[in-house]
Amino acid sequence: MKLISFGRPILDVTIRFNPFESYISIGGVETNVAINTALLGKESILLGAVGSDILCEKLEKLACQIDKLRLGLQIIKEKESGTIVVLIREGNEIYRKFIDYGASECFRVTSATQKQITEGEILFTSLFSANTPTLSTKWKKIVQLAKGASLRIAVSMAGVRTIEANKLPPLLKFIKDRADFIFMNREEAEKVDPTIFTSSLVVITNEGGPAIAKLGEKKWSVSPARIQNTFRPYTIGAGDAFTAAFLVSYLQDGEIEKAMRYGHQIAALKLKLSTSHLIPEVLEREVKI
Repeated sequence: MKLISFGRPILDVTIRFNPFESYISIGGVETNVAINTALLGKESILLGAVGSDILCEKLEKLACQIDKLRLGLQIIKEKESGTIVVLIREGNEIYRKFIDYGASECFRVTSATQKQITEGEILFTSLFSANTPTLSTKWKKIVQLAKGASLRIAVSMAGVRTIEANKLPPLLKFIKDRADFIFMNREEAEKVDPTIFTSSLVVITNEGGPAIAKLGEKKWSVSPARIQNTFRPYTIGAGDAFTAAFLVSYLQDGEIEKAMRYGHQIAALKLKLSTSHLIPEVLEREVKI
């Protein structure tokens, strides 16, 4: 398996008021999946645009630590990297959320990009990377290039609530005609009817509840081994950890239930971390890669 992950690298900043705590992490759905996939032993390439700043430095440093992670980053010197700032009240309630997509909007589809895509086996991306007119056209081109190069296509519905209502139906039709895998959580499944993806393997996660997979008329349900009560920012990225683990396992041997169990196992490890992605030390200690 060789994963190409295209999206918006983001700097995640979480600030909790009571007690006061702050967390800064590399973030973005596709970034998390690329990092997690590499840590689980499969080569991945992260495509996206960042500024020449702390996020770029963090990604380059992490890539030096993880043998399987390659960066296909375009550095936009006149822009800052995309950033999400979340303010958390007492009781884990979100008080304010600020988003600046920054340099991630400036990605260009180049000949080098096209070459990197043809080297892959599966493309992963999310709706967060198709939610503005600027990036949506490039997002569709990336998906079409991957499909034309015979890559499998995996799409996360993360970000569906950021898509304008009139833009969503044609976007879902575009995905339906091309995707091999669809990932969503319970809230996203309330926004997007999973049954429209008739020829895709659809995987729906539900925090502490069972994950469900559907392929045509077939359905699988697998519960996590144990439930962990965690709060932001520890919950951020758990679904991305599940997705990466599921793809690594399923594309290795094609067993859906086994892939779901592995997804739960790796997501449980992520829930121990404030970073939105897995880290090498945890996997080296707890998982045989």
